Amino acid sequence: MKVLSILASPKKNGNTAALLNSFLKGAEDEGNVILDEIFLTSKNIHPCTACDYCQKNDIGKCIIKDDMQEIYNQIKEADAIIFATPVYWWNMSSYLKIFIDRLYAVMTDENNPPLKGKKAALLMTYGGELPNSGPEIVERSIRESSDYLGMNVQCVLGICSSKPVSSNKEALSKAYELGKQIRL
Repeated sequence: MKVLSILASPKKNGNTAALLNSFLKGAEDEGNVILDEIFLTSKNIHPCTACDYCQKNDIGKCIIKDDMQEIYNQIKEADAIIFATPVYWWNMSSYLKIFIDRLYAVMTDENNPPLKGKKAALLMTYGGELPNSGPEIVERSIRESSDYLGMNVQCVLGICSSKPVSSNKEALSKAYELGKQIRL
């Protein structure tokens, strides 16, 4: 199984990364998993311009020439995609939002979604204790986007990072166990 992780935090070693790393360790410990990781802030990804080139001219190919061209191939090869984002201002990070917008280029046939059958997971960290509508908003957005693309969201984990996630054994354990289940 090939697992593609998308780290959408500006911090490569922050709370969201700690949660993601524990999830990936769980997936890896189950065996026979190939991990492919993308740190979005290190990529040159431009916003979608809504030109519809991908839908009208060269179906499934974005006219914007940036790092998404390589990432589209990684997405096609993956069996599971793991989205990991901090919650900022009641929503996903801007890095993840730009990435999600650019997935429009792979949607060429609503009756035959291009990512049909791929598994997805969402990991979030946030500063405000629950109740907090931010994680709910992010989850709904990812679930609806994934559904539109034909992916099945298998698990969602949101952790309040009022204390560092790297020292939150309960959060790391939850992420690890969910990672072990991504193959199911």
